[in-house]
Amino acid sequence: MGTERIRELIEMRGRTDKPMNAILWVIISVITLGLGYAIVVYRLLKSRNEHIKRDGMLMEAVVEFLDREGKEKNIDLGSELASLRNIREKHSVLEASRNSIIWPLLSIVTLGLLLFYAYYILTKDIMQHDELNREYIHTMNEALIKTERGRVGEPLSLPKSSPSVLMMIGIILWILAIVVSVRVYQGAKMLPGGVVQRGGLIWGMKVILSNTSSLALIILLAIFTAYWTYSLISSYSVHFKRQWGWEDDLLDRVSK
Repeated sequence: MGTERIRELIEMRGRTDKPMNAILWVIISVITLGLGYAIVVYRLLKSRNEHIKRDGMLMEAVVEFLDREGKEKNIDLGSELASLRNIREKHSVLEASRNSIIWPLLSIVTLGLLLFYAYYILTKDIMQHDELNREYIHTMNEALIKTERGRVGEPLSLPKSSPSVLMMIGIILWILAIVVSVRVYQGAKMLPGGVVQRGGLIWGMKVILSNTSSLALIILLAIFTAYWTYSLISSYSVHFKRQWGWEDDLLDRVSK
């Protein structure tokens, strides 16, 4: 029963874990003038919710399997099971679903400002999940070795980053780009003698992009957003693929 539940949850990964091509989505987002970033947020939040929920259920299934295994073989797994349950409890906090519809919409409505908060959430959550995941695997291996089922390969940790710092950089660049662009636009509309020149959207864009300061800030903001997008997508995709590796090992160990 325990083995079949583990197998069932591992086989669910085809529906829950969706790696994305980071370079492709950065290119799409740039071509669509940033609209692609909203799709990235939607897809990552959806995968985040489904993957973390599946992983939580897998943690429970492994604990149940090891608990029964210890009793059947008369092996004391008390400390390992207590640690695994404690990690599972910490992980349950992450299993609260993030709204995958509202954040992409807010990113568009705020012209990209809240995109950085959505990225902050996604970055923070995958880092915390990855850390708890590796802690769980290490403890699980100790229990598997005691039951003479061997061990699974422990994945490397994801590159460390500071999501709060990244978010602040993005917000500051966004504010500077908006403030400078507005001032350039307003200055260009004011003609000698206090006459206000009429100008449409295309005219305004030409004025803003022809100014060195506003153009430099817009380019810097675009580069930073593309970098964070690439890094974020890569983190999720790498985590998914590394987890598939140890899940295959786990299924092999519990099927003996």
